[in-house]
Amino acid sequence: MPNLAARLRNKAVTRWGVEGVVLERKRKGIIMEHPDDAGKSRPRRIQDLSLAPIHTRGGDEIDTDWVASTSPWDWEITAADYKTKAKDAFNGAPLLQFSSDAQETEWVTLQPRQLDWHNDRGDVLPAGIVQNVSPQRNGERLLWTDAWGSGRHFEYVNAPSWLVKNVIIDSYGSLPAPTNQILTGGNPVLRSQFQFDWSSALTVWVNGDTQWTGRGNAPTLDANKIEFRRADNSVAFTFSLPMAWSSSEDDAIGQAGILRVSKSGNNILVEVRVSQAWLASASYPVKIDPNIDITVAASGDDGDARSGNSSLETSGSGLFLGYHTVGSIAYRDLLLFFDGVTGLSGATINVATLDVTVVTPNSNIAKTLSVEDAASPTVATTYAGWAGKSRAGGIAYTGQTSGGAKNIDISTPIQYLADNYDPTAFSFFTDDNGQSTASTQQEQWSTYDNASDIPAIHVEYTAGGGSSESISFEKRSQRIQHMLAR
Repeated sequence: MPNLAARLRNKAVTRWGVEGVVLERKRKGIIMEHPDDAGKSRPRRIQDLSLAPIHTRGGDEIDTDWVASTSPWDWEITAADYKTKAKDAFNGAPLLQFSSDAQETEWVTLQPRQLDWHNDRGDVLPAGIVQNVSPQRNGERLLWTDAWGSGRHFEYVNAPSWLVKNVIIDSYGSLPAPTNQILTGGNPVLRSQFQFDWSSALTVWVNGDTQWTGRGNAPTLDANKIEFRRADNSVAFTFSLPMAWSSSEDDAIGQAGILRVSKSGNNILVEVRVSQAWLASASYPVKIDPNIDITVAASGDDGDARSGNSSLETSGSGLFLGYHTVGSIAYRDLLLFFDGVTGLSGATINVATLDVTVVTPNSNIAKTLSVEDAASPTVATTYAGWAGKSRAGGIAYTGQTSGGAKNIDISTPIQYLADNYDPTAFSFFTDDNGQSTASTQQEQWSTYDNASDIPAIHVEYTAGGGSSESISFEKRSQRIQHMLAR
């Protein structure tokens, strides 16, 4: 994403008319103080939290916008916990390189190969040939339009700690029609292929326990995940089970694909397979996500609970709340977990907002939005765990009339926590508050996995008195500079 930490710092300028003094940088948050309040017992402060990292492990601000690189690469990002480099030409193998260390000794390269129809009998029908096209660049995104021919695109997005790659298909008609031979050969699939190479500092493991033993004669394996490991057995990159998403709200869970690994010269070829039957009935456009992580993404910090089948979905294409009549989903309610909270005990909450991006608005929502009644909540991992959490500070939520960025007032639940605890985390839930069940009425928010549109918390407060704070020389100097500049 673009530099989210800088965007959060700019909120102080918007609210105070002056840049705030940064008191503390956390992995997923930042705390600022008004420069006029140095030494006061109850200073004005702002605390911003994100579901995703905004600082590197070294404390620097993450900035994942593409910038110009040097030959043979055209684009790169360097201000994150990983490096990515890319070429303009979609057929300019390799297209992408990922590095998990500053010296670029731990790297993996990726080159998209052809699309084709395939079946259990081994029949193959080309469905898209790699084209010589250049990308459109927008911040952290590169989009190669018509990468495999008209209506078949490839998108790459730098996110704070994971790498988003999507095969995008505009319509079923964008694909060559599968022949009867393909359809009758058993389990017809659309197959997208990616060729990988990797540095000598890494070894390849399939399904966590089978090492890819060589670049010579190697078997073909079906996989749940592929890991690129360091010498100490820690994981540098993970290529996870792929998912396909249609444009229908009824398909919020998505369609799990098949991951297959085989030899390609001295490299490995990873095949992502999606059912032809699912593609034929899907709502378009469809995105197929091959999903590679620099670390395992913490997408479990957001999700939606589904009463119909008592499930907690933390890897879907969106966050949903409302009621759903299709299948066994029924009531849909949110889970949002923000850690790294500090210094709110006894504070007066002046402004507190839950900042989200609404993808599909719905003003017929009837929910109660509340927080877990605890100083140090832990994130729920099951539906039973979600349902068993004690709620407090509930406020009514009735949905939005329009989409886009929204700031939901959560001052009541945050004030409750500040009055009763010294909170170290916020865990938010929604619950039924008279929601209509006559028809599907649901609202969709962007998730952790949507890079720039990650849910965030913004809190402006007057800190509680009675405690002293040790301010470093750097912070005191920063405050003096602020006062001299005014």
